[in-house]
Amino acid sequence: MANKLTGSYNAVAQISRRQLNGLLASLHQNGASDQPPLRLGHNGVLRVGDPKPTRPEFVRLRFGNWIRNFQSAGGPSNLDDFRARLAVHAPPGAAKMMEEEFSKLEKGRPGRQPSKKPRGRVQLQLSSPTIILADGATSEATLLTDVRAHYDPDSGAGEIAAADHPLHGEVRAAFELSVLSSASGRKLSVRPSSKDSKIQFIAASGTGLTGAEVSRISGELRDIVREKFTPPPVDLPPDFPFSEFKVVGSGANQVIALPIQVSDSPLPSGRIQNLDENFADSSGFAFAASKEYIEDLLEPLFDAVSNVVRDFKKEIIIGVTVFGIPLKQTIKFTLQLKSGPSLEWESGKIKLSAHLKLVVRPGPDVSFKFTQKFKLALNASTQQVTLEADGNPSVNTDLPFNFLHEAFENAVKEKRDDALSGGAVPVNDAVNGIFAGARQKLIGGLKVFDESASATFTTVKITEDGLIVRGEIGSGPRQAPVVQ
Repeated sequence: MANKLTGSYNAVAQISRRQLNGLLASLHQNGASDQPPLRLGHNGVLRVGDPKPTRPEFVRLRFGNWIRNFQSAGGPSNLDDFRARLAVHAPPGAAKMMEEEFSKLEKGRPGRQPSKKPRGRVQLQLSSPTIILADGATSEATLLTDVRAHYDPDSGAGEIAAADHPLHGEVRAAFELSVLSSASGRKLSVRPSSKDSKIQFIAASGTGLTGAEVSRISGELRDIVREKFTPPPVDLPPDFPFSEFKVVGSGANQVIALPIQVSDSPLPSGRIQNLDENFADSSGFAFAASKEYIEDLLEPLFDAVSNVVRDFKKEIIIGVTVFGIPLKQTIKFTLQLKSGPSLEWESGKIKLSAHLKLVVRPGPDVSFKFTQKFKLALNASTQQVTLEADGNPSVNTDLPFNFLHEAFENAVKEKRDDALSGGAVPVNDAVNGIFAGARQKLIGGLKVFDESASATFTTVKITEDGLIVRGEIGSGPRQAPVVQ
């Protein structure tokens, strides 16, 4: 059965949409620098409406490039020299065919007929983009950005819109996201949607743009996005932690859920749809580890209970008088495990319990249940996440002598604390390792897009289904806006 927090995975990360928008803002700010590997431009100048070359034109262009490369390598200095060499060295009959083809090339491409379609130069100014996500999406994200544009048509070309209708509005463009595997490693692929309905221009209020003009702008926009705003696949670090995602929820607290590999076992494939729970709440990001996975790490606590039972040996000597004769009686106490130990997960705590028998010789045995509560703690300065004892161990009945209760309590505390922080595999080394490792993987992934990115834990929580650690993502200082 799938875990409510993590589905079929041991651990899952969630990042809020607002933090993704902050990441996009960093990429937009990076547009002012040539150093970052990823950036989003602020402005630019583009050509629109230029007809695509026909197949013969494309071949002519490639042939011309080949000749130039041949010349740069020490070949013929001009086209006439090249033709002459081919004619001399070509097989019989081939020279005539080559001469005919060169004659065709000499004629050049036919002049294009004047067109009233839009064609010319467009100057763009772009705002910082934001992201739109559909609940349940696993491969698509839509970017939204405000745009201001000025169109300078070529001589004789048509207008995009009336001169008194400014090209101001909102651009919405959907992109398909995927992680590709190649011989050189994994790459992030971002491709514009092939569906026209998913790349749209929405006119700003007051521009006066007509429906026909908006439709024309949208058509030009699709060509621009698909031809000029399709980035090449980006190399990902070998330890980049994310390979798939799912959008969970809607509104202000919408998140993307990303499975994380926290063990040597590969992530199960085809299980992303099982992630439906938003556990990040209003935080910027969160990690969740399933209780099933955590319980395997808490095995030393079970061993601690077994060790208490094994090592508990107490005795007391009491004085009795029989027929007026004073006698001494030694009573011995040991423990037996009746059932358990087991863990019970509740909101805010984990309870470790076991049913034990106090064996009294001579005397009647006493059965009882002991319980130790644990809470999850965060050290804000060191960012360590640990389990701590929440109070002392308790028993559900009185033991025959007070010293037995105290001795049992001390024995449990000693073995408990050793399991948490000592021993060969301390519980807290394992628990903190999960979240510290996930945090470092998140930071490494973020730095692919924003070199100044950071991630800080802020709160922790125990639920009936596992452990949750929440936090916020930080970035470098923001630059003041520039108005042009």
